Amino acid sequence: MKTEILTTCNTVLEANLIKGMLENNDIPCFLTNENFTSLLPQFNGLLGSGVNIMVDENDLEKAQKLLAEQEIK
Repeated sequence: MKTEILTTCNTVLEANLIKGMLENNDIPCFLTNENFTSLLPQFNGLLGSGVNIMVDENDLEKAQKLLAEQEIK
């Protein structure tokens, strides 16, 4: 399973809302950088920080469409 970054969020709350929406639509996903973003928020936007929402490459297009429909970015 190869994963791709769907989007990057500035807060863990925002990332978990999107994660819940994806999972409710049968798109498995997981988050990365949760701890780093929570502990050092001043570094958001630097060196690829922020909470990344990862999805399987086969689900990427479906997830992007769903995200665009919900206007959550």
